[in-house]
Amino acid sequence: MYKRLFALFLVLLPLSFAQVELDFTTIDNGDLSNHIVQIDFGKQKHVSILDSNVLHLNMPDGKYAAKIIIDDTKTSAPDYYALIEGTAPEIKKISILPIGYVQGKVIDMKNNLVPHANLKFSCYSTTILPTQADKTGFFSVPNFPVGDCTIIASSADIVGSAQIKVQKGIPTVVEIKLDQIAKNEVGIYSLIGGVLGTLLVVLFLFFVFKKTRVKPHKAKSGKSISNSSEAIIKTLSASEKLIVEYLITHNNQANQSTLRHEFKIARTTLSRIVKKLEQKKIIETQKHGKMVKITLTDFFLGK
Repeated sequence: MYKRLFALFLVLLPLSFAQVELDFTTIDNGDLSNHIVQIDFGKQKHVSILDSNVLHLNMPDGKYAAKIIIDDTKTSAPDYYALIEGTAPEIKKISILPIGYVQGKVIDMKNNLVPHANLKFSCYSTTILPTQADKTGFFSVPNFPVGDCTIIASSADIVGSAQIKVQKGIPTVVEIKLDQIAKNEVGIYSLIGGVLGTLLVVLFLFFVFKKTRVKPHKAKSGKSISNSSEAIIKTLSASEKLIVEYLITHNNQANQSTLRHEFKIARTTLSRIVKKLEQKKIIETQKHGKMVKITLTDFFLGK
């Protein structure tokens, strides 16, 4: 009898607990005193008010994955966000990102809402981004990292874009108007135009190669780009557009040194342009020894 009771006691005995110290660090060195912290472990949740940037928790030993949201009661939206993985009591310093909240709608040229419009976000984000507006034409993105972002919307043969600046703890409202006609229509006129264009190219090449001295010409890819790519290009600065258009006409890739010599751009200036384009998910870079290869992303190309 006593042995059975002792065995039952062992089964009901909770696992060993450890006190975990979570030290929150912010990019803007914010003071988190009097902020509400919500930690979602899946089946368990913790909510409390911070008295500093450090939180002490009693957690069972083991591996954890959790979502952390920290909210300043003085703002109208949550202010910080993080996803963590670790093993108690090894979780200690946690970098949290400043966030805002984005709410938007997609409309056509007659100001009617466009249900299920396709969405693309050209910016960095740690949260899941919607790919479509809802059945009424609205969309929302909580826990959106602060900074600039370009949102491209499309439906059928029309496309539009809008630029937003997300601020910490503040809802950002955006309206995207589909006001650009897509250039993907195929018909008898485009067919005739293609034939005439081909004939003109043949005649041009005939006269060019007939000359005795011809300067070498850089090869062009001749590839067309998607409507969403055109919309993204329109949002770029002059220097960013220069780099992207060069890549488009050179099989969507080039070495960074080639770009520097081609446009006579200083190394530091080019590095800043490349970093901005990477943050917008337009290009990606790969290092091969001392060479840096730059390639247009599938996201930008609409693949």
